[in-house]
Amino acid sequence: MNVPMSRLDITLILEQLLTISSRWRSLRISFSVPPEFMKRLAEYAMDNLEEVDFYVHHSYNLPTTLSFGPAPRLRKVSLGQDMHVCMPWSQLTDLDIHPHSPQVALDTLAQCNNLVTASVHTAAWAHPPQSTEFTLKHLRTLSLTFLDDNGQHFMPLLDHLSAPALEHLHLTLESNIIWMEAQFTDFQLRSPNITRLEMEDVDLTSTDLRAVLSNTPSLTHLKLTYCPRSIDDTLFHTLLYQDGATPLVPRLHTLFLDLMSSTRIVFSEDVLASMIASRWWKDTEPESSSRRAVARWTSVELRREQWDFSRYFMGVVQSSGVKALTCM
Repeated sequence: MNVPMSRLDITLILEQLLTISSRWRSLRISFSVPPEFMKRLAEYAMDNLEEVDFYVHHSYNLPTTLSFGPAPRLRKVSLGQDMHVCMPWSQLTDLDIHPHSPQVALDTLAQCNNLVTASVHTAAWAHPPQSTEFTLKHLRTLSLTFLDDNGQHFMPLLDHLSAPALEHLHLTLESNIIWMEAQFTDFQLRSPNITRLEMEDVDLTSTDLRAVLSNTPSLTHLKLTYCPRSIDDTLFHTLLYQDGATPLVPRLHTLFLDLMSSTRIVFSEDVLASMIASRWWKDTEPESSSRRAVARWTSVELRREQWDFSRYFMGVVQSSGVKALTCM
């Protein structure tokens, strides 16, 4: 028979857990806990704690600001929406935050100068803020999701950030958020080592995307998901390699394109096939071959609702030697 625990039982269990806090390596709280427990965390040293995951339900019952006890080994932190916690921000290397306020997100990142990986899920700004610039010199992976909750501006976060070591950028934007090419280009110039670019729900045209690719010379991986205005013949001509021409993103070898049925996606199979074939060369080609100016495909993935590519298209692509092509 299952007997539900009383609040007193839960409190006693949590008290016992606090007595061994110095042995914790990972702390995950994903249920409603007594506010007294959260308040008392600051009273206990957590000498071995490496990872914290706070997704507390009903956070409105918690203290306005939670303090955290000494945790010299803490490196990885995940915080749910509107969790205001005093952390040793400067020692963190991995951060995942979901504040409703983009200003909270910006101010938090500015304190985390040793981050290697960061994920931010927040609302867009209604009006661009005034904030100081900061540098995350160790940051290698950045994932940003912005919701258009009464706001249209996401660029202020990138306007204030320099990430010279950044390699992987994942960007998700809701439909009404404004794309600003000049500001994004400035961010790219401050982050010149991006090799992986993933965009989801980003409403930019293929011309906008060309500008992005022009400023990502080291790109090896490109993934476009639910970006219908970006995918057309203009994009394929942009990626097409032609003998004697300076190639755009010459190191690109992995491509994912979401071609789910949409009236906004208009392209020619012939142009797409030519683009794929132009960036493939055989081992038997001489070292002097101009085709070796671009990386050979490792993976090309095209996603559609139905397997509706023509036999001619599949034949052209397969005859080019691209064996990694998959269609979902």
